[in-house]
Amino acid sequence: MGFGVNGYDEKQAMLLSTINKRIRHLDIDEAAFNLHKERLVRKWNNAKFDRPYSQARSALSQMQRTKVYSAKALASALSTVTPAQLAQYINDFHKEIEVEVLVHGNMLKAESVQLGKTLHALNMTNSVAKERANKVVKINNMSHALVQEIVVDHNDSTIVESYISNNDSFTNRAKYGLLGSMINAPFFKSIRTDQQLGYIVSGRNTKLENLPGLSFLVQSPKAGPVELKRRIDQFMTNFKVTLNEMTAEKFDEYKQGLIKDLQAKDKNLNERTRHYWSEINEKMFDFNSKEKIIAEVEKLTHSDMKAFFSSIIETTQPIIVRSFGTAHQGDEDYKQALNDKSICRTEQCFTNELSKVVR
Repeated sequence: MGFGVNGYDEKQAMLLSTINKRIRHLDIDEAAFNLHKERLVRKWNNAKFDRPYSQARSALSQMQRTKVYSAKALASALSTVTPAQLAQYINDFHKEIEVEVLVHGNMLKAESVQLGKTLHALNMTNSVAKERANKVVKINNMSHALVQEIVVDHNDSTIVESYISNNDSFTNRAKYGLLGSMINAPFFKSIRTDQQLGYIVSGRNTKLENLPGLSFLVQSPKAGPVELKRRIDQFMTNFKVTLNEMTAEKFDEYKQGLIKDLQAKDKNLNERTRHYWSEINEKMFDFNSKEKIIAEVEKLTHSDMKAFFSSIIETTQPIIVRSFGTAHQGDEDYKQALNDKSICRTEQCFTNELSKVVR
């Protein structure tokens, strides 16, 4: 759980302390409780009406992360919660906690230290300090793709494909970042502009906590997910030729473009706050991960990236979440998929096939 305040700094510390006290000693109004509970349950129950690609991304997150639950499961769990149970949960929650505080902007160091002491006293009185729990993520180390198929009541089909590496070195992050910059616009042009398969198209680098990777996403009214997978694979095959034939000038243009993006200043305090918390979550307390990645990008050669791209195609297998839209449930691909026993069609998928990685 987290909260914060921003804007003018006058009485900001007082406001933050007041919010903290209210949370720690929450007076639960039954009418307000029932109103918020009803809203949350309705929101989660309505998640089944989200766009296909959004539901696929949610399912992927549940597969790749621990303690991430489906909207259906959350709605079911909350439906029986009472005000008394929430009050007991709040009390139990604060028995053993970890507190992290970030202050930045125009507050002086002495003021920041005092605020930290105040929040520590508010939260740790009668509480036991605990270390931050490790985050556990799950990746595909199998020699084949893992496919989950979800049912979405929508005309369009969708596919979300995630390649995640178990190597979190800054060199590897630099390579995935540069590759993502290289494929982003060409993938969109190929799938959206040239083939006109759908309006929602994305091919880019991504990360799971601090593990780098690639992701592809397409929602299409024109092709089912199996055909979309073929088109993505064909793009990757074609791009290998593009990369091999790329001129030194074009390669350097991509490098300098990525470096420029990484060096871009935060546009406002909210962006800077998100950046700082991202660094804290990755335990980068020197707040210099971008600088480390830039240094690695500068070292990369054309040969490095050609070898890297080939290694992804040959050794890294994706996790795929897909759905057949109603427009494509008469296709031969759909009929064949129904008989494919390797496809998971439940919420809990691939418990034995996925490897857990502690971050």
